[in-house]
Amino acid sequence: MAENCPFARRSSARNAATLVAMFLVIAAGAAPSAAAHEQRRAPTAAHHGGPGVPGDIDGDGRSDLVVSVHHGFRIVYTRWTVHHSHVVTMTLPDNANPSSLAVADFNHDGHADVAAGNPNSGYRNGSQTSDGSIDVYDGTSHGLVAEPHVFLGTTAGGYAGEVVADVDLNHDKYSDLLAIPDQRGGLTVLLGGPSGLTPASTDILGGCPTRLAEYGGQQRYVATGDINGDGRSDLVIGQPEKGKQLGHGDDFRGVEGEIKICYGNATGIGPKVSSIHGRAVGSGYRELGWTVAVAHVNGDRFDDIVAGAPFHEGDNGRVAVVYGAKHGPIASRSTVADQGGRGPRYRTGVGAELGDSVTAGDVNGDGFSDVVAGGPMGGLGKDRGGEVMIYYGGERRLHTKHSIRLTLGQTFPHLTGGPRFGGDGFGSMLVCFNPRGPRFASVGVLAPGYAVHHKLGLLVTYPGSKTGVDVSNATRTRHVGQYMNYSTGLAIGA
Repeated sequence: MAENCPFARRSSARNAATLVAMFLVIAAGAAPSAAAHEQRRAPTAAHHGGPGVPGDIDGDGRSDLVVSVHHGFRIVYTRWTVHHSHVVTMTLPDNANPSSLAVADFNHDGHADVAAGNPNSGYRNGSQTSDGSIDVYDGTSHGLVAEPHVFLGTTAGGYAGEVVADVDLNHDKYSDLLAIPDQRGGLTVLLGGPSGLTPASTDILGGCPTRLAEYGGQQRYVATGDINGDGRSDLVIGQPEKGKQLGHGDDFRGVEGEIKICYGNATGIGPKVSSIHGRAVGSGYRELGWTVAVAHVNGDRFDDIVAGAPFHEGDNGRVAVVYGAKHGPIASRSTVADQGGRGPRYRTGVGAELGDSVTAGDVNGDGFSDVVAGGPMGGLGKDRGGEVMIYYGGERRLHTKHSIRLTLGQTFPHLTGGPRFGGDGFGSMLVCFNPRGPRFASVGVLAPGYAVHHKLGLLVTYPGSKTGVDVSNATRTRHVGQYMNYSTGLAIGA
């Protein structure tokens, strides 16, 4: 959500490091599984979004990247490797400042479309109202069309589109869209179909809360997957401000956070709802659910929940994987990961806030989704850079002892330029996508605070390989961001 509200309680160092309001929405779910893995498990309901490759805008069979900047997009059309990609800049109207993105084939024409949330748009009687809008750009073989389908917010000052997430709510294999405002309004539901997105009633959400968290993570805090293995999509919602509190008033020291699972039925999302609480999975009173993703981490037939708790243990942060099961996830079966990875460490006493962003994809092609977590404050005070941790999935559970730690300085030791505003923000936004086909997922990482020739922003892409993430062949795309104020933002989707 917008930094002017939910992030005000963070430290001054954190605010200095993020004078951009940073958001990430992962579109179309985790990377497709390898063929060998598909033989071991039932198909998941999580991978929806059309007949083509997830995130493929131009229909060439490879995922593309979309990066939202001030009044525009930068679209990275991948050509087998990012080294050979074609980057196009698309300028949007002056009042269009996308703070979140969802990339999915809403009409099943074989081309991914881009839904952009513009919470600050809207005018009434000549004055800006911040009613918000969701602008949907159709994908074609020539890229995105210039004129969007516009869905206006219906609540005055409701900031519609603060976060947008693609989900399959009615199990018809079309991607639908959830638009999440700030605390002033309820959800907006748009259902996908042959003609694209159309507005629908929130009744389809059944017993799920239609007014979600008062604030959420920088990435997405809504995801879908088949958590109980019944072949239907379930809705997973992170609510970091819910649950039991530690202390009150001036003695307030935190809240545990919780994850709600709203289970699918034959027509949509049914009345059955369960919750996972932060203390039950070992994250204490540190806002579990700040970010959430759904992926297939182990070898059973259930999708699993990945959740970030970035304020755990002095803001060092943790990531929890809660495994799916027939009757819903069981907190006691979770795996908790921290920063205990390989590689150089730049610990200076400032918390990394690991779990500030999370995503997942099969980086090493073994059929299990690997968890990628960002800690954008990981190196403040020395190299002033964030970090990204990668934990590999396995037959039984997530592997935490052989994790990999990435930093911008480690990847490009001789990179010119430098961080601005107290840190580069590396790891603030993440996405997994498939520019090399379905087997190996690549990882895209934004460093929006990195200054190169006075223009901010750096997109780093790490290709996947049989041995894992390939740091030696990482590539960078410059000038993907610029200075932003607290009420606008950046986003990435694929």
